Amino acid sequence: MTGRPTIMASIWLYRQLLIFYPVDFRRAYGREVTQVFATQCRQTTNRQGLLHLWLVTLVDLLTNALEEVLMIANRKRQLILVTGLLFGLAAGIVGSVNAVTSATLVGDIGEEVISYIALLTIAALAFGSGVVAARASKRAITGLWVGLLVGGIASLIATSARVGYSISFYDTVRNDPGEIRDWIHRGGGSFVSYLIADRIGGYIYTTLFVGCICGVCGIGGGLISKAREMRQVS
Repeated sequence: MTGRPTIMASIWLYRQLLIFYPVDFRRAYGREVTQVFATQCRQTTNRQGLLHLWLVTLVDLLTNALEEVLMIANRKRQLILVTGLLFGLAAGIVGSVNAVTSATLVGDIGEEVISYIALLTIAALAFGSGVVAARASKRAITGLWVGLLVGGIASLIATSARVGYSISFYDTVRNDPGEIRDWIHRGGGSFVSYLIADRIGGYIYTTLFVGCICGVCGIGGGLISKAREMRQVS
């Protein structure tokens, strides 16, 4: 059976992902769908089974959340939300590549280069989403909200990928020099407990950090889009 700490971490992360659903849906069905997911987690027999469950769940969650949001939004809001979701998905894929890259695979310099490339790409995607959203809404401030959405989605997807990688390739992670160094720096103890604390703490830090960057880039794109529109009118 899959270990209890891993299951609890998966359930916690799933609860965070429910933010993609509208508030009314979360109030009505949030507890029920979480209980279903928790039951499915406890029924997995190994880390590979849990990873497969996560892959199926992420696809199902994102498609259903998009459907629920589009049902309650008008056409303009639909365009803005779809923009944020699509750009966020692209940013999440980039972030996921960075999240599962380690010094063991590409070396210390390679890991640092990939992290910078990923951050710049995510920032560029947030900027582009701000331009598109501001153009659709005719308001520069919309770029800020869409940029924040892109950052939040990117962070959640990247964190999910990192958690999934840690579960599926535990032995590789357990022998990673960087992970061992951080584990010892935090006082040793259970390595699984360290991973859970690190991934949850990393999610919070990454969400704040990437969210701020994407928000700034989004409003920047919105302001540029608005400035171009005013120039065309004049």
